[in-house]
Amino acid sequence: MRTKHMALLLLVTLIGGTNFLAVKFTVTEIPPVFASALRFLISGVILIPFLKIQPGRMRQLIFTALNIGVLNFALVYIGFARAGDVSTVAIVSQAAVPFSMILAVVLLKEKVGFWRITATITSLAGIVLLGFDPRVFEYIDAVLLILAGVAAFSFGTIQMRRLGNVPPLVFMAWLSLLASTTQFLLSFFMESGQIALTLGASRQALGALVYTGVISTVFAHAAFYYVLQRNPVSRVMPFTVLAPLFGVILSILVLGEVMSARVVAGGLLTFAGVMVITFRNRQEINKLGQSARADGNGTG
Repeated sequence: MRTKHMALLLLVTLIGGTNFLAVKFTVTEIPPVFASALRFLISGVILIPFLKIQPGRMRQLIFTALNIGVLNFALVYIGFARAGDVSTVAIVSQAAVPFSMILAVVLLKEKVGFWRITATITSLAGIVLLGFDPRVFEYIDAVLLILAGVAAFSFGTIQMRRLGNVPPLVFMAWLSLLASTTQFLLSFFMESGQIALTLGASRQALGALVYTGVISTVFAHAAFYYVLQRNPVSRVMPFTVLAPLFGVILSILVLGEVMSARVVAGGLLTFAGVMVITFRNRQEINKLGQSARADGNGTG
């Protein structure tokens, strides 16, 4: 993985950590499925110029967008509304890492080395230590909903790799269209009073909604899929463990959650795992560069 791809992933995970708080602010005042639909309506309006037919790929594109945009976000938003705190959602959402790695090995036949497996397990151990305590089981329905959404997202990332060179903004345009229209329909069947609640929402909730629609959906997701299209799933997904770490740190700073020894230890484990993955990737790049130079010298 190139250095610029790693840097972009780090920025995406920071936005992802901030997004945990933004979603919580939104669903506290606006019904969750309607909030998710509004999020994609905002991004869809911005991305209209990129809504272009992709010959021979539309069926696969629509299937992938439905998994990621509809199933994932609808289930996660409902789970978020039912969960009692930000850290629980942040931690449970990281099941995407093992789900994606397993699917990448089974469906894409990707090879995962010992160091990346070990580093991913270390990172996940840090996430568990960060906050996987008995309070999670107070929101077991939220946990199950989020796990189902994460499974849909993980499967969607595998399908995304199979899409090939569909431009990220084109994919996000179709995802926004399908997610917004489908979730508006779901909302009107499942929720009530959503329009009045939205109109009466605070500036904080509305600002958070705009943030999720523009920064998180348009920029961060497009950047994530840009990197995913150019790198194996098993090398991209481990970086996502940083998002809950940023989310927990921000929840401490913004929401006043108490910093504990568990949070510190979990954070250190998470960073250690990601740094090992980064170091191994850089080693591979250096080896490839050295091999290319050696071949060039031999040819000359």
